[in-house]
Amino acid sequence: PARRQRGAALLIFLLLVVMGALVYLIGGFGPDFSEAARTQQTQDALSKARDALIGYALRYREDQRAQGQPDRMYGYLPLPDLGSTRNNNAPACALEGCDAANFAGNALNATVIGRLPWRTLGIEPLRDAGGECLWYLVSGGHQRIQLMAPMNWDSLGHLDVRVADGTAALVSILATAHDRPLAIVFSPGPPLPGQNRGQVG
Repeated sequence: PARRQRGAALLIFLLLVVMGALVYLIGGFGPDFSEAARTQQTQDALSKARDALIGYALRYREDQRAQGQPDRMYGYLPLPDLGSTRNNNAPACALEGCDAANFAGNALNATVIGRLPWRTLGIEPLRDAGGECLWYLVSGGHQRIQLMAPMNWDSLGHLDVRVADGTAALVSILATAHDRPLAIVFSPGPPLPGQNRGQVG
């Protein structure tokens, strides 16, 4: 009986040591692991948005032909969701996640920024790890309302990406005008102190 008690005590002691080691190990990399998971969640949302926009551009010609617009070309993208008071697209789609129709001030070569039009793209609402909606901007010549003519493989984007600290880190990537992006989807992250991200319309 004494040996059994010593064996049981040793087993309990071993379990306590293992549990303590696990708590220490999880606690040691917890914040880094959590941040990595949050980054992955945001990256997944951005990847889904990118794939949906590419799919929209590749289907654009066929979708427009089916709606009686035989002269349209591939490559056009939706406008962003500009809010219910600025989308001007009722009754077709006056809901959150719909892309804007034409609006005052819209023009060819005018870049437009707003929320990702997830409903127009046929996907679920996408949010970053902070719970914020993804934002989207589209180059003026590639929006579906103000149509660039001609639209082909040589049509330039109008977006120029700069690094916040002023370094030339992207110079090698964006070496020519043909390397400029046509659209950008980004995660705004949590609001900064003093920011107001309330609904404006």
